[in-house]
Amino acid sequence: MSLFSSIEKCKQCGDCNGLSDYNSYPVTKSRVIPADEVKGQSTTDQVIGLKNGEKISPHFSIKMGPWYFYWIEMSKRSEHKICSRKCASEYAKKENTMLMEKNAGSLNYSNIILPHQLEIDQYKYDNNISDKGLSTY
Repeated sequence: MSLFSSIEKCKQCGDCNGLSDYNSYPVTKSRVIPADEVKGQSTTDQVIGLKNGEKISPHFSIKMGPWYFYWIEMSKRSEHKICSRKCASEYAKKENTMLMEKNAGSLNYSNIILPHQLEIDQYKYDNNISDKGLSTY
C-alpha cells in the first residue's frame, strides 16, 4: 500500500487543496417552473398551487427568476470532500444531488448547493442578489 493512497481528493476534480466536507442527498425529483405559473402556497399544509390547478409539495424551493422545486431523499446521505463552490455546483448537477456543507452552523442558502446551482448563481450575479431564502417545505 502506497503512503499516498490515503490522501483525500475533491470528489469532482481530484484536487487535494482547500477541501470542505459536504453531506450529499439524492434529488429524487426536481422541477423548474416559471414564476408566473405559480399561484401560491397554502399556509396550513405547505402545498404549492400552480395556475393550471396542480398542487405540489416539494421539500425545498427557491425562486431566482423561475421557481426551483426539489424533492430530496434525506435518508440516503453520503459524505464527500469538495474543494470549491464551483466543483460543488458541478458535482451537484452531474450527480443530481443536494450538497450541504458540514459544520456550517445554520441552514441557510449559502451552505446548500442544488443541482441547478450554476443557473441560480448566474441569476443572482446578473441581478445583484445576495444569499437569502432557501424555503423548506
